[in-house]
Amino acid sequence: MTITPANHFDREAVHEHVDRALDDAVTHLAEHFMEFDRALIQRMVRESYDALAERALVHQHLVTLAEHRAWLRLDDLRTSHM
Repeated sequence: MTITPANHFDREAVHEHVDRALDDAVTHLAEHFMEFDRALIQRMVRESYDALAERALVHQHLVTLAEHRAWLRLDDLRTSHM
Protein backbone atom coordinates (compact mmCIF):
# COMPACT_ATOMS: atom_id res chain seq x y z
CA MET A 1 0.00 0.00 0.00
CA THR A 2 1.31 3.42 -0.94
CA ILE A 3 0.55 6.33 1.33
CA THR A 4 0.18 9.62 -0.51
CA PRO A 5 0.01 12.95 1.33
CA ALA A 6 -3.35 14.70 1.10
CA ASN A 7 -1.89 17.40 -1.14
CA HIS A 8 -0.06 14.83 -3.33
CA PHE A 9 3.21 16.60 -2.52
CA ASP A 10 5.85 14.72 -0.60
CA ARG A 11 8.55 17.26 0.12
CA GLU A 12 10.96 14.49 1.10
CA ALA A 13 10.65 12.57 -2.17
CA VAL A 14 12.36 14.90 -4.63
CA HIS A 15 15.71 16.58 -4.02
CA GLU A 16 14.47 20.01 -5.16
CA HIS A 17 11.56 19.77 -2.73
CA VAL A 18 13.95 18.92 0.10
CA ASP A 19 16.13 21.92 -0.80
CA ARG A 20 13.09 24.20 -0.84
CA ALA A 21 11.86 22.85 2.48
CA LEU A 22 15.31 23.25 4.04
CA ASP A 23 15.45 26.84 2.77
CA ASP A 24 12.06 27.46 4.39
CA ALA A 25 13.41 26.06 7.64
CA VAL A 26 16.43 28.38 7.42
CA THR A 27 14.13 31.36 6.84
CA HIS A 28 12.00 30.40 9.84
CA LEU A 29 15.03 30.02 12.09
CA ALA A 30 16.61 33.25 10.81
CA GLU A 31 13.47 35.14 11.84
CA HIS A 32 13.77 33.78 15.38
CA PHE A 33 17.56 33.86 15.75
CA MET A 34 18.25 37.29 14.24
CA GLU A 35 21.56 37.64 16.07
CA PHE A 36 23.10 34.87 13.96
CA ASP A 37 24.26 35.08 10.37
CA ARG A 38 22.00 33.33 7.87
CA ALA A 39 24.99 31.32 6.58
CA LEU A 40 25.55 29.86 10.06
CA ILE A 41 21.87 28.93 10.35
CA GLN A 42 21.91 27.36 6.90
CA ARG A 43 25.01 25.34 7.76
CA MET A 44 23.40 24.05 10.97
CA VAL A 45 20.19 23.06 9.19
CA ARG A 46 22.08 21.30 6.37
CA GLU A 47 24.43 19.52 8.78
CA SER A 48 21.48 18.40 10.89
CA TYR A 49 19.62 17.14 7.83
CA ASP A 50 22.66 15.30 6.46
CA ALA A 51 23.38 13.64 9.82
CA LEU A 52 19.78 12.47 10.15
CA ALA A 53 19.48 11.36 6.51
CA GLU A 54 22.63 9.28 6.79
CA ARG A 55 21.07 6.98 9.41
CA ALA A 56 17.35 7.25 8.70
CA LEU A 57 15.28 4.35 7.51
CA VAL A 58 12.24 6.60 7.04
CA HIS A 59 12.80 10.00 5.45
CA GLN A 60 9.32 11.46 5.65
CA HIS A 61 9.91 13.98 8.47
CA LEU A 62 13.63 14.65 8.19
CA VAL A 63 13.26 18.32 7.30
CA THR A 64 11.14 18.96 10.39
CA LEU A 65 13.54 16.99 12.57
CA ALA A 66 16.53 18.82 11.09
CA GLU A 67 14.89 22.18 11.77
CA HIS A 68 14.20 21.15 15.36
CA ARG A 69 17.76 19.91 15.84
CA ALA A 70 19.17 23.14 14.39
CA TRP A 71 16.81 25.14 16.65
CA LEU A 72 18.24 23.36 19.70
CA ARG A 73 21.82 23.94 18.56
CA LEU A 74 21.16 27.63 17.90
CA ASP A 75 19.42 28.02 21.25
CA ASP A 76 22.41 26.42 22.99
CA LEU A 77 24.73 28.75 21.10
CA ARG A 78 22.60 31.75 22.09
CA THR A 79 22.63 30.66 25.74
CA SER A 80 26.39 30.11 25.80
CA HIS A 81 27.00 33.66 24.46
CA MET A 82 24.89 35.34 27.15
